[in-house]
Amino acid sequence: MTDMVEKVAKAIWDSRTRGADFRRYNYDWEHVAAEIRKNNMEYARAAIRALMEPTEEMYGAALNAYPPDHTREVWQAMLKAALDD
Repeated sequence: MTDMVEKVAKAIWDSRTRGADFRRYNYDWEHVAAEIRKNNMEYARAAIRALMEPTEEMYGAALNAYPPDHTREVWQAMLKAALDD
């Protein structure tokens, strides 16, 4: 588990529990059952994997910000590090 995977998992959990029904309970990430945390960590890993191949717009924006031809590889290396693969 990496900090980024947990950060994404927490964001997924927070977005799913914003409603009033959840507010009356203590559903802060730190108090969530281990199985629910595990599921959200898997959702987070899937979300990060989906980002592995940047869109052409993302690739173009990266090239404008960072000119070398290795932008795609840098992006993928960063995501692999986040996934701890």
